[in-house]
Amino acid sequence: TTSTPTLTIVHKLETPLAMVGFQVWRGALILADYLLHKEKLFQDCFALELGAGSGFAGLVMSMVAKRCFITDFDLEILKNCSRNAQLNSHLFRCPDCPKIRKLDWLSRNDLEIFRDPSQYKRESFVNNSNENHDFGWNEDDLKELSLVTVVLAADVIYDFGLTDAFLELLRLIFLGPVLRKCFLSVEKRINFTIEDLESSAPYYDYFFKRLRESGFFVEKKVEIDFHQFFGYCRIPELELWEIVSSINMS
Repeated sequence: TTSTPTLTIVHKLETPLAMVGFQVWRGALILADYLLHKEKLFQDCFALELGAGSGFAGLVMSMVAKRCFITDFDLEILKNCSRNAQLNSHLFRCPDCPKIRKLDWLSRNDLEIFRDPSQYKRESFVNNSNENHDFGWNEDDLKELSLVTVVLAADVIYDFGLTDAFLELLRLIFLGPVLRKCFLSVEKRINFTIEDLESSAPYYDYFFKRLRESGFFVEKKVEIDFHQFFGYCRIPELELWEIVSSINMS
């Protein structure tokens, strides 16, 4: 029989759009299923999760990876993610496997982490209660980041501008010294618009249009025929993709 890990996740059922990172989305659950299904493939790897929110997928990856950088941009989301990491530390390959770090796709400084790490200016956060939260990248992090071979992203396609920023970040990551793969879950959200008088999935369509126009990426759809470890509805609109760089294909 297949054993199911029990994760304790602090999250919210409803949030404003700006705080969607406090919710656990189906995309994170199906990505986590795939990570457990392919556990041997990810054993002892170095991984990076983008737009992690609650950190669900990255925390599951931390069960098998040697290191997993779990990233997002907002202080409160990062604090919540850090709390989730502490609650589940007994499940990880090693207690300090996950590292919670700030990565803002729209920040020039943060992008220097991948362009030219020597230009990155380390940051720390201070909130109104004068409580320090250091989610900046240190020298050891930057060294380990060069070893990352797996990139994770769950349900991050929901805004045109952020989609462009995500693709530019992924391009920078793929230009690194090692062959890297991105595993991306997307939910094809279909809306009926009065303007077009038809149903469409604008953010989904825009993402794949930009991805294919770039000529830099090659994508492959992953068949969703693997075991379901977590309780959620696998709707037909829920998809999983493997993305690599065309210039590094073997």
